[in-house]
Amino acid sequence: MLGRKGTDFGMLLGLGGGFLSRSKVADLLANAEKAYQINLDYSIVGNGFHFYAHGSFTNRSFKGIAEQVRGSDFYSTFGYWLNEYIFPYARFDYVSKGKT
Repeated sequence: MLGRKGTDFGMLLGLGGGFLSRSKVADLLANAEKAYQINLDYSIVGNGFHFYAHGSFTNRSFKGIAEQVRGSDFYSTFGYWLNEYIFPYARFDYVSKGKT
């Protein structure tokens, strides 16, 4: 587990994404013509603690209907080592209801 007592301070930052484009889309509404997703991760560790956060955003466009489907989410955790065996932590989750 990261962040054990005596661990040096450190940070990590991650960014990722993807894009989809189709020239021939089946008539099924479940097939997106274009879509993309962006992900961002951030982590901090130190002497006895660990913090992590993640967020993502997704957008999909459908052929034949004038709407896009969008959504996002975020979660984070924070924990602290009380001793060698006990690591209580808290977690927060958020998922948007999206927009169509």
